[in-house]
Amino acid sequence: MNDIREGIAARLAGHALFRPLSAAQRLQLAGATREVALAAGEPLFHQGDPCERFFLVEAGQIKLSRTSRTGHEKIIELFGPGQAFAEAVMFMDIACYPVDATAVTDARLLAVGNAAYREILAADNTACLELLGDLSMHLHARVAEIERLTLRSARERLADYLLALLPEGATAGTTLTLPVPKQTIAARLSVSPETLSRSFAQLTEAGILSLRGRAVTIHAPERLRRDGE
Repeated sequence: MNDIREGIAARLAGHALFRPLSAAQRLQLAGATREVALAAGEPLFHQGDPCERFFLVEAGQIKLSRTSRTGHEKIIELFGPGQAFAEAVMFMDIACYPVDATAVTDARLLAVGNAAYREILAADNTACLELLGDLSMHLHARVAEIERLTLRSARERLADYLLALLPEGATAGTTLTLPVPKQTIAARLSVSPETLSRSFAQLTEAGILSLRGRAVTIHAPERLRRDGE
């Protein structure tokens, strides 16, 4: 049991939310953390479920979404390895998750107990400031997203999405793999699947990229950057 806790504590140490904690604090938190494995399409939690934990993705992709009364799904965010989510909810004046969380691909996560983390924060100002910085970055990202989704065309949104997947210093001929199905990407970008297909076709006809299944080869990275900026 101690070996398991020490292993979890070591994995927590690699994330910004937990780096300010001492080794003893991370070991304490590991005792309130459990490992979760999900198959693609399996729910992690539903809107309205009690908010008792936040999560750190170790492998795979998780989507946060809400479904309208008409059955239309709006993807709020996609999270991949190294990213945490639902940490802000533990400080909100609500007792339940406000969204659904579902595995887009097979996924592994660490589920961290809210009560244990709050207890540590109450006694550690440094950790509180670190968390405040993390939440501020999330807020900045949401404001930037609103700008992207309201002021940009579908083609520009797609270019911006693909640029985020490109490795730094990518050159012509770089091939990347879409991490989630195109339908999920369309929902994330607030466009219909048909509009997303047309945007891919426009970029293909312009000689900027070529698409084969989930493999996207970027032939003109600089032109893609101009579309995404």
